Amino acid sequence: MEQIKLENSLGFFLSSIATLGIGVMLLEMTKSTLISLYPFSFILVFFLSGLGVRSIAWRRSYKDHEGLWYLVSFIAVPVFGVVLLILFFLFASQQLILFSPSHYSGTTLLIYVAAVWTVYSLIEFKNLFTSFSGIFKKLIGIQLAAIIFMDASLIAIGSISSYVLPLAFFLLAVSTAVIGLSFLKAEAPKNSIKERKLVQ
Repeated sequence: MEQIKLENSLGFFLSSIATLGIGVMLLEMTKSTLISLYPFSFILVFFLSGLGVRSIAWRRSYKDHEGLWYLVSFIAVPVFGVVLLILFFLFASQQLILFSPSHYSGTTLLIYVAAVWTVYSLIEFKNLFTSFSGIFKKLIGIQLAAIIFMDASLIAIGSISSYVLPLAFFLLAVSTAVIGLSFLKAEAPKNSIKERKLVQ
């Protein structure tokens, strides 16, 4: 049981590190747009690893509980994650020079990125809200606040200050890490298939 909880939490910890890395990169861009992006290439590794491990965790949840939304997340997380990467690299390929983060708020391709990311994030949020109870369910609410703040930053309010977008990523990194901790501390969801068979 402890190993399963650790595996379920790992994907969110990996995603949190990737998100934190993006926040640090954007913060560095507020100081100077002449920075090299190569030191931040580790972000891609953590992002893809996080997608893969989270997808496996949702597959396990579907096998144990047969919840439709677990199956949807198992498929949507890697698929939407790859689409998000394609859109981002398409955006990056069009950038000849770097600007301050506030310059990119409201950019059409980034709005598409935000839309794709929001869809699979909300699907995961549905599963998380179902899986946890008590204080852990309340903590998951931080993730919803982070999703809203991130979207608002990418679409509009990020143009107010160069620090808004980095702050949005830092909040998202914290909320994602909280999810990982919640998986470690919370009890497993009840009424699994195995439990129902035992009852029968």
